[in-house]
Amino acid sequence: MGKPDLGATTPEEPAVDFHADIATRKTSLLQRLVAGVLHELNSPLAVLSSNAQLLDHVLEKCRSQIASTPGAESAEPPGPDDALSILSSIRASQKEACERVVETITSLKTCVGLDEAEWKLVDLPALLDSVVRLLRSSSRRGMSIERAYEGSTLIEGSVHQLSQLMMNLLLNSMEAAGTDGSVTVSIEESGDDVIMTFRDDGDGIQPEDLPKLFSPGFSTDEESAGLGLTICRYIVKTHQGILSIESEAANGTTVTVRLPKRHP
Repeated sequence: MGKPDLGATTPEEPAVDFHADIATRKTSLLQRLVAGVLHELNSPLAVLSSNAQLLDHVLEKCRSQIASTPGAESAEPPGPDDALSILSSIRASQKEACERVVETITSLKTCVGLDEAEWKLVDLPALLDSVVRLLRSSSRRGMSIERAYEGSTLIEGSVHQLSQLMMNLLLNSMEAAGTDGSVTVSIEESGDDVIMTFRDDGDGIQPEDLPKLFSPGFSTDEESAGLGLTICRYIVKTHQGILSIESEAANGTTVTVRLPKRHP
C-alpha cells in the first residue's frame, strides 16, 4: 500500500511548516470535539443518574413495606405490577443511555484513529459519520446537517489527516451556513476516485476573495489564523487528490474533494 511523501509541496506553494500548523489546528479542533463529546454525554449520563435515584426510591419503598408491622401506618408501596413496570422503564432507558455513550466514544475513537496504522484502508462514509455525529451538537440551534451517502467506500489514506480534513471543511460549512441554515455532505464513487462534497446555503464568498482562499494567513474570519483551507489542500495533496471551491455571493458555497481509492 503506497504512502505519498507527507512533506511534498509544489513549486507554487509558499514555504510553510505544515506539520507545525497541522498540530496547531488540531488543538483548535480538539477543543470543538471535547465540547461536542461533553454535550453528547451529558444527556445519557443525566438519564443514568436519574434512574439510579428512582431505583433508590423504589427500593426504599420496598424495604419500608417489608419492615413494617401489620396495622402500622406507612405509605402505600408499589405493587408487583407497578414495580415491574418501573423496573422495565428503567432498564429500557438505561440501555438507550448506555448505547448513546458507547456510540459517542466509538465516534471519538474513530476520529482520532486510536491504535490504528498511520496509512491504511479507510471507510470514508463511516469516518464522515463519526465526524458529523461529534460536530452536530456544536451546530447552531436550527441548523440542519444532511448526509447524502450510504454504504461503504474504502480508500487508502491516513485516518488522522482525513478526519482533520472532514472536521475543517464541515466546520467551515457550518459557520458559513449560520443560524437556521443547512449543510449537506455527500460521498459518491466516480471510477477509480471518490468525490466528497460539503455544501452550505450561506452568504457565499465574494469573487475577489476566491483566489486568496488557499493563501496562508488569509481568512474572512478575524479570529482565524487563516490556515484551515491551506492545511486542507495540503492533506488532499498528500492523498494525491484535488480540492476545489465554487461559490457565489448570496448563493452558498460548495467544496469538492476528489480522492483516488488506491495509490500506486
